[in-house]
Parts: sequence; C-alpha cells; structure tokens
Amino acid sequence: MDIQQEPMNGFSDNGQILMLFKDWVDHFVAVSPYIELLICIPSIVINIYSAIRFANLNSYSNNFRIVMISTNFIVAGASLFHPITSMTPMEYISFADGHYIAGILFYMIAFTHHGCVFIFDIKFFILGFERWVAFRSRATYEYSQDNSTIKVFISIIILACFMLIVKLFCYIHFNHTDSYDVILSRALVLEFDLPTLISTHFFASISWLYAGVVFARLLRTANEHRFLGQTLSESYQIKETISILSVIGPIIRAYLGVVIFCSICVSLNMYGILYGRWQERSSYYQGLTNLEYICINIYNFYASSYAIWHLRPLRKVFLMDIRSLFRTSIDIENQVNPGLEKHADEAKVYFDQLQNQWS
Repeated sequence: MDIQQEPMNGFSDNGQILMLFKDWVDHFVAVSPYIELLICIPSIVINIYSAIRFANLNSYSNNFRIVMISTNFIVAGASLFHPITSMTPMEYISFADGHYIAGILFYMIAFTHHGCVFIFDIKFFILGFERWVAFRSRATYEYSQDNSTIKVFISIIILACFMLIVKLFCYIHFNHTDSYDVILSRALVLEFDLPTLISTHFFASISWLYAGVVFARLLRTANEHRFLGQTLSESYQIKETISILSVIGPIIRAYLGVVIFCSICVSLNMYGILYGRWQERSSYYQGLTNLEYICINIYNFYASSYAIWHLRPLRKVFLMDIRSLFRTSIDIENQVNPGLEKHADEAKVYFDQLQNQWS
C-alpha cells in the first residue's frame, strides 16, 4: 500500500487515524463477502419462488416472462459468484502450484460472473426492447409467437461470451512477462482489470438511459391509446404495457441510484490508481469494489421484492400461497383423532344405507 506515514517513535494523530482507517478497511474487505451472501441468498430464494409462479402466470406475455425470469437468475448469479471469487485465496487456485482442477473451476466461475455482470448492466435494454416490440405489434403480439426478443437476448449472451474469449486470448497472446495465474486473473476476474470494470459502468449507464427514454415514451403513448384498442388482444397489450411500466418505473429509478453510487466508487479507484495512492489488489481498491457489490445486492433484493408485491397477478398468487400455508398449519394443528374419523365414516355409511332404504 502506498500510503505515507510520518516516521515518529509513536504515531501522530494523523498517522493513527490512517492506521485505524486502514484496519477498518481490511476488516471490511474480510467480512464484506459474507455480507454479500447474507443479502443475496434471500434474493435468490425470492427469484426462485417468483420464477416458479411467474412461469405459470398467463396474465403476462410469454416473452416478458422468459426475459424476466432469465435476467433475474443471471443477475442473482452476479451476486452469488462475486463473494465466491473474492473469498477464494489465490494460492488455492494457482496453476504454478499444481492446483489445476481448483483453478479451472475458479476461472469458470469467474468467467460466468463476468457474463452475469454484463447482463446485469444491460438488462433494462433487453426489457425495454421487449416492451417496445410488444407495443409496436400489440394487435397481434399475444398470438404471433414473435420471438425476436428472445433471439436478441440469446445473441447478446453469445456476444458477451465471445468478447470474454477474445479478451482472454489477447491477454495470453500479448502478455509475455506475467505468469499464467496473473494473466488469467486479470482476464477473467472482473475487478482485477480496471478498464473492464469501468466499461461495465459505461454499459450500465447507457442501458439505463435507453430504458428510461423508451419506457417514458411507451408509457405516454400507451396512456394515449388506453381506450383506443380495436381488438381485445390490442387492448390487452396496452393494459399490460401500462401495468408493467408502472411497476418498472421505481425499479429503474433505484437502478439509477445504483449506477451513480457505483460510478463514484469506481471513480475513487481510478483516482487512487492514477495518482499512486493504491494498487488494483490493495485493500482500498477491493473495499470500494466490494461496496459496489453490496449495493448491487441490496438493489437486487429490493427489485425482486418490489416486483412480487406490485405485479398484481404475482402478488395475488403470493398472498394465496401465504394463506394456504397458514391454513395448512392450522389444519395440521386441528387434525381430528383418527379413531373419531373412523366412527364418523361408519356413521355416514349407516345413515346412507337408511336413506337408500327409505327412498
């Protein structure tokens, strides 16, 4: 760490503050992966539940459900894989020390995490494109089986993987001084490559800007056409668009807050590295990066919970599940004695026989 301290027998007040701050940063770096896991695990549970329920909700178009479920799981992967990569000591995955299996598994996780972060950055671009296609083809979208959104989504995933492979090849081909461990970590572990980390913030900003403009225009146009649908299918798509955009609006505003906060963190890291305050693998750099991921995890939890509660068909199913859960527990507690049930069944058979005889 390139932090200068005054060489005195004791520490000056400024030096003591710097040492205390450094100790606090080191402690934060050590515990932050566990904070990330603590936040992301409930979010993953919510995503699994919403995926199961959302898949069976015919209230929304098929493409919208596929995009929502897919992006939610991919974003959850970004939240889950980062603490795994940050908690793994590099000496346990070193190819130089012969840890080939552990190293391959680690870099596969890092590669996947890299792609998940890219999808997180552009997820609102995908959602905005899906809603734009749906509204443009609102008269036939419900029955047309238009899968252009899914094709674009898959193409983006393939493009992201291809870009990562090209990046890895370039690092290996043009770097002849560093070891393979250093090359692979810089190529595949996102926070170890500051230019790539900066580019993710750029993509997130562009995605938010695109989604904000598209959603605002769509919501305004949908409200203008709210009562002008010429068919039931067209009216349904207009109503669905208004419903979805009304829910996504607060989530997009929260996403903007995440983009701003994370941009501040990466700007501080840029300043620290450019002016020699710290290095890419220092505790200050890692602390700011982990702070970004904690913010992203909080956002993911908020977005998943908000969507469940404010998408009315999903909230209705959720409340029904809660009621059935408590009803089941009450039924279990108030179960009738099996012996009494047997006598009740015998009495029912007896009175049924009497009724048949009289009739």
